[in-house]
Amino acid sequence: MDSGLDLTLIFYSENKEESIKRLRKFLESDKIIDIIDFYIKGYIKKNKMSKNYISTILYKKILEKIPICCVDAVVYHNKRFLLIRRKTEPNKGKWWIAGGRVFKKESLKKSIIRKVYEEIGLKAKIEKKLGVYETIFKKGPFSDLKTGVHTINICFLVFLPKSFKINLDKHHYDFQWVNYESIKNNKNIHSYIRQVIEESYISIS
Repeated sequence: MDSGLDLTLIFYSENKEESIKRLRKFLESDKIIDIIDFYIKGYIKKNKMSKNYISTILYKKILEKIPICCVDAVVYHNKRFLLIRRKTEPNKGKWWIAGGRVFKKESLKKSIIRKVYEEIGLKAKIEKKLGVYETIFKKGPFSDLKTGVHTINICFLVFLPKSFKINLDKHHYDFQWVNYESIKNNKNIHSYIRQVIEESYISIS
């Protein structure tokens, strides 16, 4: 694609209404995604950013169309489980567990180790895979997201080193250690979180 492309040529017409019609059709098509993605790839290469970076526009389109594959970690230490409070949607302001998207060609085990390190600043040891789950949220990271967020979650039970310090990333602002009894019937905690902590508690006991 020519980086000097004049985008006005795509929708220009001497008739104002026809120009607006063409522009609207262009904005609703996949062409604009391809063009923006082309320029973003050049920016990523120039600034040596992660090759796994996805543009905001492209990510929004993905969220509207398909579920997202994620890994989650039930972090266990000294008979308690770690919960972290989210800054952003989905589930903004709610208690959650560490986790996030899996990169292409990244193994699930490498992915969960990476996500725990990114979100709480610690190297975790995988104890076992708990299972595969799903979550569906009406709200997502974009205010105008029409279909919400649907994730397929592969959840792991992980342990921490004997000595550690929690360092939260920019997407979280608080953390707490809880025991199973304190949350098993707590309706303020999402049912998915209660389920995976219960299954972790049973496997440890």
